[in-house]
Amino acid sequence: MLRWKRIMEPVFLLSHLEERGIFNPTYYNLVLSPLQRSRSNLKFKQSALISTVFEKQRPNIHYSFGLNLPLLFTKDEAIKAITIAKLQSDTPRGLGPMLSKLPKELRDKIYIFALPKAEWKVGGADTPGKLNFVRGTGDPSGFYFLFREDFTLLRVNKQIRQEALPLTYRRTVFHLDDIDDVIKLLIAVGDVGRDNIESLELAWQSRSDFECQWAEAPVPNEYSLTLPTLHVRKCVQLLSQCKNLKFLRLYFEREVIRGMSPDTYKSDPSIGELCSVRGIERVEIWDLSYEPLKCGFVNWLKEVIESPRQDRVDTEMPR
Repeated sequence: MLRWKRIMEPVFLLSHLEERGIFNPTYYNLVLSPLQRSRSNLKFKQSALISTVFEKQRPNIHYSFGLNLPLLFTKDEAIKAITIAKLQSDTPRGLGPMLSKLPKELRDKIYIFALPKAEWKVGGADTPGKLNFVRGTGDPSGFYFLFREDFTLLRVNKQIRQEALPLTYRRTVFHLDDIDDVIKLLIAVGDVGRDNIESLELAWQSRSDFECQWAEAPVPNEYSLTLPTLHVRKCVQLLSQCKNLKFLRLYFEREVIRGMSPDTYKSDPSIGELCSVRGIERVEIWDLSYEPLKCGFVNWLKEVIESPRQDRVDTEMPR
C-alpha cells in the first residue's frame, strides 16, 4: 500500500496510479474541435471529481502515434488548457513589406543570424514550466508554447514566429533532469518542437520512481539504485517522434551500470524500450557526475541507438 506522504506532481499522479494498476478511470468524452486541427489528432476527454476541498479535472489525452496520457488537473489548469485550445494559430498577419520580398532561404538566414545558439535547462521543482505543460496539452501544434521568450523575433507577428520557431528549436540544446521532464517538455513543445529538436541531454531516471521509494521505504538507506520503470514507454514514444534528433546524451547512475550483468540489461524493460529509439547520429553515455562511461554496455547501447531506423540490429549484449 502506498503512503502518499510526499505527493508527486498532480499532472503525473493519475498516470502513475494507472500504471501501477491502482486506478483505471472511466472518462466522459469531450472532444475539443480546436485540438483536432493539429496533425497529432488529439482527443481531450475529461470528467470532474468533486471533493469538499478541491475540484479536480481528469483529462485523458490520446495522440495519433499511440500515446495515451491520463492526467490530473485542478479546475484552473483545465481551464487554461481549454482556453489555449481555442486560440487560432493559422491566421498570420504577413511578414511586412521588406521581408515578404525576400525568398524563404534568405529569410531563414536572417532568422539564424538573429537567433544565437543556446542551452535550455528543464528540471526540478523550481522550473517555471508547469504552466507551459498545462498550456501545451491544449496546444498540440506547439505554436503558443512560451519558448525562449527573450528572443523578440518570436513575438513580432504570427508569420515570423511560424517561420522562426522551428529554427529556434534546432539551435537549442535541451538539458532534462529525468524522463518525467522529457514527457512534460515534449508534450508542451507540440508538433513544431518535436519535429525540430536536434539536441537532447537527459538523465535516465524517474522522479516518480523515487517518490514510490520514499513512500514505501522512507529511510534513505533503504533506497535501492535501479533503472526507471514508471513512464518509460511514454518517454520513448515521445522521443521517437523527434524525427530530426541528431544528438542524444544519456546520464546513468554509475553504480547501477556497475551492479548489473549483461543478462540483466538485456531483460530490463526500460532498456528494451530505449533500444527502440534509432537513427540518432551521435549518442553519448555519461554518469551523473558528468563523466563519460566506458564499458561493454555503453558501446552496445550506442551502436543500437545510432543504427538506422529501418535496420534491425543484433541486440545481443557483449560479455
